[in-house]
Amino acid sequence: MIVRNIEVFLVVLVILSFQTITFAIDFVPFGHRDVVWRLTTDGKAVYSVGADGTLKVWTSNLLLVQSVPTHSSWARAVAVNDKYIAVGGYKPDNTIKIYDKSTLRLVRTLTGHTGSVFSLTFYKDLLISGSSDNKIIVWKNFAPLKTLLMHDGWIREMFVSGDLLVSGDENGRVVVTNLNNFSLAKTFEINEMITSMSGIKDEVFIGTAVGNVYELTLKDKKMKKLTDKYITQETSAETPPSQISSILCTTDKLFISVVGTVLVYSLKGGEVSFIRSFDASETEITSLTILDDRLFVANRYGEIFTYTVEGKYIAKSLRHYLSSAKVLSNGIHLIISRETGDVEVYNKDSATLLWKTNIGKAVRSLAITNTNQEETIIVGCDDGSIYFIKDGHTIRSVKIDNAAISLAVVADTVYVGTLGTVYSITRGGIQKLFTNPDEWNTCIFQDTKNLSSLYVGTNVGRVYSLNLSKRTNEKVVELQDYVVKITEIDKLPIAVTFNGRVYNLSTRKLMATFPENVYDIACKVGLILSAGQSLSYVDVTKGTIKNLTQFEAPLVSISTQEDDGNYVFVGLSNGQVIQLEIQVKNKVPSAKVVKRFSPELAKISSIVVDDSKDAVICGHEDGKVSIWQKDGKDSSSYSITKILDDHTQSVKKVITYKDYVISSSADGTIKIWDFETGKLIITLMGHSNYVWALYAVDSRLISGDWNGKLIVWNIENVKNVYKDQEIQTSLSITDIWTDTKDEIYLSTLEGYIVKISGNALSSMKKLKVAKETLWSIDGLSDSIYTAGWDGNLYTLDRDLKFVNVYKSHNSTIFKVAICNSNIITAGSDNLIKVWGSKGNSLILEKTFSDFRQSILAIALSKETGKIITTDGNSILELQIGK
Repeated sequence: MIVRNIEVFLVVLVILSFQTITFAIDFVPFGHRDVVWRLTTDGKAVYSVGADGTLKVWTSNLLLVQSVPTHSSWARAVAVNDKYIAVGGYKPDNTIKIYDKSTLRLVRTLTGHTGSVFSLTFYKDLLISGSSDNKIIVWKNFAPLKTLLMHDGWIREMFVSGDLLVSGDENGRVVVTNLNNFSLAKTFEINEMITSMSGIKDEVFIGTAVGNVYELTLKDKKMKKLTDKYITQETSAETPPSQISSILCTTDKLFISVVGTVLVYSLKGGEVSFIRSFDASETEITSLTILDDRLFVANRYGEIFTYTVEGKYIAKSLRHYLSSAKVLSNGIHLIISRETGDVEVYNKDSATLLWKTNIGKAVRSLAITNTNQEETIIVGCDDGSIYFIKDGHTIRSVKIDNAAISLAVVADTVYVGTLGTVYSITRGGIQKLFTNPDEWNTCIFQDTKNLSSLYVGTNVGRVYSLNLSKRTNEKVVELQDYVVKITEIDKLPIAVTFNGRVYNLSTRKLMATFPENVYDIACKVGLILSAGQSLSYVDVTKGTIKNLTQFEAPLVSISTQEDDGNYVFVGLSNGQVIQLEIQVKNKVPSAKVVKRFSPELAKISSIVVDDSKDAVICGHEDGKVSIWQKDGKDSSSYSITKILDDHTQSVKKVITYKDYVISSSADGTIKIWDFETGKLIITLMGHSNYVWALYAVDSRLISGDWNGKLIVWNIENVKNVYKDQEIQTSLSITDIWTDTKDEIYLSTLEGYIVKISGNALSSMKKLKVAKETLWSIDGLSDSIYTAGWDGNLYTLDRDLKFVNVYKSHNSTIFKVAICNSNIITAGSDNLIKVWGSKGNSLILEKTFSDFRQSILAIALSKETGKIITTDGNSILELQIGK
C-alpha cells in the first residue's frame, strides 16, 4: 500500500503544480505533450494514449494519422479490436470512451467504474476493464455483463490468453480467471506491485515495481522468477530498484524495459535467453509495442521512438509543438500568436515589432475584426478563453467550456468552434448557434455565394452548412478525416483534410491529394498552398502537386491576403515566422525567403563557430539550438537563419562535425542535425544525466555526463551511429579535449583532471587540481590548460604534471579556449582576457570588459582571429589582435 500512497501523493502534486488534469478539453493535431501511458497495435497502425488526454493513431513510419481528445484528465488505457477503440480515463474523468475504428467517432461512454481505468482488453465480443476501484468489469454490447471482485488493490495490468484472463494489482496479487464461466482458476501472491504484463499462448511475463520479472505458465498454473543477471539490479538504501515499466512478447522474443533501456530475450526452444540490450529513451520507458518489425518505444516526455528489433534507431515522433506560431496577415500588420501565450503585432514591411502581450494561455485560433477602422485581435485558447485585444490590451474576454479551436468573423459577429458547439459572440453576449455532440468544430468559413451561410468542418470529417438567418443547419458531406480548413479558390469552395485530401464542396468530389499531413492551407496565384512537413502546392488548373520548399521544422500555419501581392507568411513549429514570395516563372512556381520573424529565445548557454559555413551555432537554456549567419560578408551583425527544436531541457554543448551540428542537453540526449536543412537525423541515448561535454575527433564523438559516464561513439556514418566504448570515471564531467583518438582529457565538477589513454583507452589517470569545479579544458601539442571555480588558470603537461598556476580572474572562469598562440579565458567577473605565452609563462595581452553579465560561453574564429561571444541574447565579435 505504500507504493500506491506515494503514487496518489505524486498525482495530487502534479495536479496542483502543473494542472495536469484540466476542466477544458483541448484539441491539437500534433504529438503528445505529456506522458504516453500506453501503446497498442492492431497490426495495421499504432494507437497511443497519454496524460494529455488524447488518443493518437500512427503509421509504422510514425506518421500521425489522427488525434482525438478523449478525456479531461489522463487517457490511461487503450484497447483495439476490428471495430472499436476503447480508451480508459484517470480520475476524475474515469470513463471508458468507445470510438468507431474507421471514423474515430465517439460511439459510447461507459461509466461503470468509480476509480481510474488502468487496463483494457477485448476478448471475443467482450470488453474487459480493470480499475483502481479494485474491480474488473466485463462488458457486452457496452453494458456491464459481469463484475469480478478478485482483487483488494488497484488493478494495474491484464492479459488474455485463450480463454484465460490474467490480472495483476498493486499489492502483488495475480489472478487467473476462466472467461468461459468467470470462475477463479488460480491466485498468486507476489507481494510486489504489478507494473507490466504481456504474454503469448501459454506464457505470461509479469513485471513489478521492485524490478523483478516473473514467468507464469498457464498450462500448469505455475510461476517462477526470472533470475537473469541483466534484469537483476544492484540496489541499496540510496539506490532503490527501478520498476519494470513495460514488457512486450512476440512469438520468439521478449522485450523488457528498465528506465530507458530495452532488454531483448529469445523465447526459442522454451528458454528465456538474453540477446542484447540498448538505450532507447532518455527518460523512463512507459510502453512498448511492435508493428512491421519495428519496435515502438514510448516515454514520460511524450515521445515515441522506433527501432529495429536489433536496436538500431529508425525515427522519432513529432513533438507537441510548444513553440509553434500561428500567423495572420492583415493590412499592414502581421499578427503572430504562440503556444506560449505571446501575441505579437509587426509592421509587415519593416518587420518592426509594434507591440507584444502575453495572455498566459496556449493559443489555438486567431482572427481579427476591423470596426470603424479600429483593429481588434481575437485569440482563442486551449482552456476555452477568448480574448479581444486592442493595441496590446485586453478589452474583453469570454469563456466557453472547452478549447476554442476555430474562429471566424462575419460583419460584427465572431463565431467560435469548440467541442460539440459553434458559438456566436456579439456585443450583446454569447449564444449557442449550433450543436453537434462529440464532434470538434475545427474550421469555420463564410460562404461567399450565400453570405447568410457558414461552412463548418469537424474532426470526424463532416462538413455542415449553417443558415444564419433561419438558424438551421444541414450536413453537406462526410470526408472521413479531420477537416483542417474550408476556404475558396477562384470562388470555388474547397475543404482540405488532415490527410491531405482536397475536396470540391460544390461537387463533393476529390480534387487532389497532398503527399503528407496538412496543418493549414492558403490560396495564392491560382495555387493551393499546404503547410505541413514542407510547403507544397496544388495547381488546380493542371492538377500538379509539388513540393515548393522545406524548412528545419514543420509548417503549422500559413496566411496571406489579396493586398499581400505574391507574399505569404508561414509559421513554423519552432516559433519562427517566415515571409515568402511565391514566384511563377515559365509556369513553374517557386518560393523565395524574404524575411524572418524569429521568436524570443532563452539565454545562450553554449556557442561554436563554423568558419567553413560562416556560421555561429548556439545552444539555449530552453533546449533550442539556433544557427546564425552574418547579415553581409563584411558585417559584424548576425541573424538567426534556423532554429533546431527537439531537446526538452537546456542545451549544454554544441559542436560541428563535417556538415552536421551536434548538441547535448540536460535531458540526457545527444542530437545530430543536418546543417543545411536543420533536420534532426538521430537522437543518441546512453546517458542518464546532464550531457555537459562533447568533442569530435576523426570519426569519433566523445560525450561525458554528470554521472561520470564517458561514451565514445563511431559517427563515420551519422545515420548509423554506434557506441565504441563506455567508460565510467566516477567523476562529474564538465568538459573534454583531445587531439587524437588515443588520449582524452577531462575536466570535472570535483576539481580533477582525468587522462584516459592507452590501448582501447584502458588506462585512466586522475589528478586533483582544484578544490572545487573545473569548468573548462583545452590543449596544445605539449600543454593542457584548465580553469574553473577558483579563478585560477592551471597549466599542465600531457602527463598531468603541473607547469604553472595563474590567478587570472577574481571569480569563476567558465571557459578556456586556445587560438593560435593565445589563450583566452572568460569568467563570472564579466571579463574576457587574452593571454600570450613566453616560455612557461603567460602574459596578459588584452582585456575585454564591456559586459554586464558573466561570460558563460565563447568560441573562436581561427579564420578571422576573432572571439565570438554573446550577451545572452545576441552574437558579439571581439578582435583578438591589436
